[in-house]
Amino acid sequence: MDNLLYQELHRLTNATNFSDPIERLKYEEKIRKVFKDKRLLFPITLNGKDVELTRATKNDKAGKRHITYRRGWYNDDITKIDVNRCNYEGQQIFYCSDDPGTSVFEIRPNLGDWITTIKIGIKKDTLNLLRLGIFNDMGIAHSFQLDEDEIGVLKFLEDKFKETVDSKKYVYWSTATICNIFYDDCRYDGIIYPSVASNLKGHNFVLKKKIIDQYAIILDITTLEVVDYSHANDFKLQCICFANEKKENDELGWQIIHDCKSHKLDEDLYHYK
Repeated sequence: MDNLLYQELHRLTNATNFSDPIERLKYEEKIRKVFKDKRLLFPITLNGKDVELTRATKNDKAGKRHITYRRGWYNDDITKIDVNRCNYEGQQIFYCSDDPGTSVFEIRPNLGDWITTIKIGIKKDTLNLLRLGIFNDMGIAHSFQLDEDEIGVLKFLEDKFKETVDSKKYVYWSTATICNIFYDDCRYDGIIYPSVASNLKGHNFVLKKKIIDQYAIILDITTLEVVDYSHANDFKLQCICFANEKKENDELGWQIIHDCKSHKLDEDLYHYK
């Protein structure tokens, strides 16, 4: 993209040593100024009754189900939480998606992995979210009369939120810093950002811990196994079991699924439904 601000933001990000707390702070200050000077905050309000979101997690080991109601919300040991796309080290937030398949693609499973998906509802009248890195597929660029710099910043955000990250965890610091600028803003319950891994049309959500703790309810939980694998966007899953009711001591009433012959993720994630 030819826009100068777009290019300058990429140069700034590439030149920042995010392992240095002082450089991270300077980066945050510069990004805050960009958001202050430009019309870049595009909130969206969803009816809580209409919201169903899915979180996918890899099981601790193959063959082991998530057996309690709350397991899978967060890592209780904050010392084991690494920096990720939208969180700092030790920071508890809830990653999920409005499309179950997208949530599975995002965790990049391998052959033999067991995956548990948690579908939740939100018992809150409205869910107030901020869109970051999304403008083409949600009509933002066309709905607002944006100048070239504003479009350049939005394109920069899209690039960063869609950036593929392998083992270099400090690549995540740029988007984690951007997200944390807004987590203290009481107007927003969370953030919507684009999926980097999915070939589906879902979006990724991050919700604040307090929103999940106060308003989230589990609709059902499903465990699946990756039984055939070609590459990251081409694999088959087999439904193993599901649960949609809580029993005593936070345990779940699991039901075994006997007749699933496996299926591709983008064909039908939940064969038994």
